[in-house]
Amino acid sequence: MRLYVAAGFGAAAALSVVLLAGCGSAPQVPGVASAPGAAALPRDPISLLRAQASGELAGPIPRERLREQLEAIASKPRPRFASHSSAKIGMWLANTSYGYLLGATANAKAVVTSVNVESNGCYYPITVKVDHAGNVWTACEYDAAFTGGSVQEYTSAGVQAGAYDESAPQCSPSATCTFSGYGFDEANDATNVFDTLATFSLSVCTKKCTVTSGSGFEYWPAGSPSATPTLIALPYANPVKEVYYMDLDQAGNIWFDYYGCISATCGYGLAEITNPTTASWSFVPILPPGTIGFAGGIYVSGGGATLNVTDQLARTIAQYALPLSPSGTPLDTLGPTKQNLFGCGDPVSGGFNKAERMQADGDPCGWVDIGKVTANKWRAAGGINYSGIEGAAYTPSDR
Repeated sequence: MRLYVAAGFGAAAALSVVLLAGCGSAPQVPGVASAPGAAALPRDPISLLRAQASGELAGPIPRERLREQLEAIASKPRPRFASHSSAKIGMWLANTSYGYLLGATANAKAVVTSVNVESNGCYYPITVKVDHAGNVWTACEYDAAFTGGSVQEYTSAGVQAGAYDESAPQCSPSATCTFSGYGFDEANDATNVFDTLATFSLSVCTKKCTVTSGSGFEYWPAGSPSATPTLIALPYANPVKEVYYMDLDQAGNIWFDYYGCISATCGYGLAEITNPTTASWSFVPILPPGTIGFAGGIYVSGGGATLNVTDQLARTIAQYALPLSPSGTPLDTLGPTKQNLFGCGDPVSGGFNKAERMQADGDPCGWVDIGKVTANKWRAAGGINYSGIEGAAYTPSDR
C-alpha cells in the first residue's frame, strides 16, 4: 500500500516534522479554536465526546447538540433494544449516543430490530448507508482499540460482514509506524471502501521520527477488511483543516465537505478529489469555506447525476447537478426540516428511498427528519427514544 501526501497541491505538503528518536508528541493540529492535535486524541469514547463538546476537537454535529448528547448519556442508562432476525425493516438508523444500528419501519414510528455495534468494536456510529444488495454500512468514530475509526458492514439481517479499521499504511520493515485518528463518514463502491479522517497523526520512526498530522481519507480494497489501508493525507490548512462527510460519484471521485480557511474567512466548504486511488489524485475546490453553515451529510443520488449537500445549521439539503457547474448554483434546495418549540432540530446525514420520492435524515434532537421530495414537505418522525440519531437510510435505498 502507498502513502499519498500532497498530490495535486504543488509544493504544499501535509504538516510534517522530524523528531528525535523516541518520537515525542505530534505538532498541534488546531481544527477549531485551539485543538490539541491528533497525537493527543483521547483513548476512550466518552473523553472524545467531551473534547468535541468543549470545542477542543471537531465533532460531527454542532457543539450545543454534543453537549446535549453528553448530558443524555450521563443521565440515562444505555437502553436495550430487542433483536429480531425476521423483522421487516424499512429504514436503518445510526444511534450514535448508545452504539446501535436500529432497524425501523419505513415511517420511523417503531424500532423492529437492533444491532449492538459496540459489541463489534464500533463506538459512536455516525452515518448509515444501504447499498444495492441491501447491505448496511456505518462509519464509527472509534474502533475497539480507541485509536482510529472503523467502517463496518452488515447484512440486511444485521449480521456483521466486515470491519475496516483505520490503521497505519504500509510501513517499512526497518521502521515503526503508529497511527491515531477518527472520522465521521464512509463511502464504498464495487472496488474500494473509503473512510474519512477528521484528524489523524502518523508517526514513522527509524533513527528519527517523522510525524504527519492533518486530515484526509483511508481506503481499502472492497471485500478485504484485513488489508493495509492506503492513506490520502491532505495538506493541513490548504484550505482543509478537518474533513467531515463524503460520498463517491460514479467515476469513483470523492465529494466531501470540510472545515477550513481561505485568508481570514473560515467555515465549512465543499471539495472534490479526482482519481483518489492513484498517485495523481487532485484536490478540486468547489464551494469556499463559509458557504455551508455547518457541514452535514454528502450523498450522490439520481443514478450519479445529483449531489446532495446537507447544511445542519440551515436545516437544508442543496441539490447540485453532476458534473457540477462552475457557478455552483444548486438545482433545488430541500427543507428546511422541522424544529421543536425549543429551536432544536438538525438534519445530520441520510438518503433516499428506492423511488427517490422520500428522503430521511437522522436528527440528534430526538427524531428522524422525513421529507416528500417533490412537494418538499417535511415532518419530524418519532414516538420512540431516538436520542442521538445521526444517520438514516431507507432499505431498499436508491443505490
